[in-house]
Amino acid sequence: MSSTIGSLLRVTQAHSQQICEKQTLDNGICYYAPQFPTFALANQFREVVLDDDMPLDTIYQQAQSWFDAQQLVCQRWAPAMEQETDKLATFLVDKGFSPQTYSAMQLTQWGELGVAENVRIIPARALRMIFRELVLNEMEDEPTDDAATRVQAEESRMDDPAYDAFVAMIDNRAVGRCSLYQVGDIACIMDFHVSHNQESPAGETALLAHVLALAKRLALRNICTQVESGNCKLDLLHRAGFEAQGEFVEFYRKSKS
Repeated sequence: MSSTIGSLLRVTQAHSQQICEKQTLDNGICYYAPQFPTFALANQFREVVLDDDMPLDTIYQQAQSWFDAQQLVCQRWAPAMEQETDKLATFLVDKGFSPQTYSAMQLTQWGELGVAENVRIIPARALRMIFRELVLNEMEDEPTDDAATRVQAEESRMDDPAYDAFVAMIDNRAVGRCSLYQVGDIACIMDFHVSHNQESPAGETALLAHVLALAKRLALRNICTQVESGNCKLDLLHRAGFEAQGEFVEFYRKSKS
């Protein structure tokens, strides 16, 4: 796998630890948050490594039993870097998980993004109520998340000084959000969500331009992000100077059962 994927996995670990505790098992790490029991990104099994001497069903049962003991549901499995996923995919699909492929994107040059003058970018810390509304609007595609829990979890990230979250406003309407998260020498663009309406392109472009300008001011050279393969944001990222550096897969469970 590429070094960009390694950077993204490192960022995701730090991102998880913003709101989670962790427990290391023999074949992976349980990230868990009893205060956010229905938030998928707070209860997951990461850095999963398969073992030729241990049946996959045994690895699964160990992780499942651990989360059961915490009265939590493990909603995501993420393989470790270099771990082959074909066998894991077949197994987890039978257990009710769905695979999601992500493109790892690395900024390789500074592109030119024209930004509409009517878009304002404001720190989310100054617009907490509007930030909460944006998070609620995003939940249509994630029905397993309890609304209040999801909002509380996302808002709590803003207490981290390495996490700069922004909101895009057009004509006094919030149209999206995006964050720049610094983990060591890595700057990662995260939580990039924009409302689906005619103002989406302007809001997306302005948010991306803003966080990239911040990264440039801070002289951050390792700038990356991940996006679902085939996502419409790929064209915008390419225009901004990002290039794909490979793909990786994670498995998520939509059902609470």
